[in-house]
Amino acid sequence: MIRKALLGTALTLGLGALAFGTDFFTFAKTAAQEARAGVRDAVPVSFEIKAARQKLTELDPAVSAAKRVVAEQQIAVERLKSDLDRRTVALDEQAREMAFLRDKIGSGDLHYAGRTIGESDMKRDLAARLTTYETAKTTLGHKEALLTAQQQTLAANERKLDAMLDARGQLEVQIEQLEAKLQMVQARETIAGVEIDDTALSDTRDLIQRIDDELSVRERMLDEDGRTWDGAVPVSEIVKEGAAAEDAAARYDALFGAPAKKLGGDEA
Repeated sequence: MIRKALLGTALTLGLGALAFGTDFFTFAKTAAQEARAGVRDAVPVSFEIKAARQKLTELDPAVSAAKRVVAEQQIAVERLKSDLDRRTVALDEQAREMAFLRDKIGSGDLHYAGRTIGESDMKRDLAARLTTYETAKTTLGHKEALLTAQQQTLAANERKLDAMLDARGQLEVQIEQLEAKLQMVQARETIAGVEIDDTALSDTRDLIQRIDDELSVRERMLDEDGRTWDGAVPVSEIVKEGAAAEDAAARYDALFGAPAKKLGGDEA
């Protein structure tokens, strides 16, 4: 089966090379790139965002390892500082004791607890103490240099860890912004996809207009019914109409002049 597949592939390549010449491999490469681009375009954006978040979580093991390294180095630096402090105190104590012996040398024998310590014994003891002190001081110097190196390494790793945490935090914020942007785009696409029927809008407007007309007619009919005479003389209305008539006559007389009064003979 594998042999047949290999033979088929070789035959296809051979025929393609014969048909297109040296351009065959360029065509094949372009087709492969377009196929990959098509596959990428077919992937939903929401899936790509989830993939980005998954890649972000893949950074967590490296971040955790960096945190552990920094924590271990911090503990080592603290322990070394404590050791240096202890050694410094011990050296100071040794220096005070040697100063005491040096002051006694040349001043005669030293009497302590019923014992007499000669000057030669004090010199031997001072020599031994000096050797121990010098060795301890040399060791202290080496440890101080070691502390400096560890502090420098720790500071570099702390900066690296801070950079990793900052970069991860920025990536997480960018992913959250993409998620919010996707939700906003999806909401706009949903609204844009909703179409309102113009016919339904027109029918609704017509119905509202018919209802308004009907109510207006009924209101007008009620007004007309209110004007039906019920046997009472509408004095107020008659007075208003008379006043309006007199006002109109006065305006006419002012504009055209009062009409001449007719004589009784003329009327006959």
